Amino acid sequence: MGMLIGRARRAEKPDKVHELLTQAHVASHEAISELREVANRVYPIALDRAGLHTAIATMAERASIPVRLTYAPDRAACPHFSEQTRW
Repeated sequence: MGMLIGRARRAEKPDKVHELLTQAHVASHEAISELREVANRVYPIALDRAGLHTAIATMAERASIPVRLTYAPDRAACPHFSEQTRW
């Protein structure tokens, strides 16, 4: 992005400036999307909102290969606060 913006600053033709800034804008959206994906894999929002089962199920749905999920924890032995640890 920095290179695209730098090129746009040095460009003399308005059309070229617009083209380069548009490319930088698209690149910034892609970077933000990738960062959100990484953050979600490290600590998914669903873990806090709906618990470990939902977090794992959500990740399984997003997997690039078919995933079959079997989940049967002992609720008495696994209180909610330990779900973050198990993640």
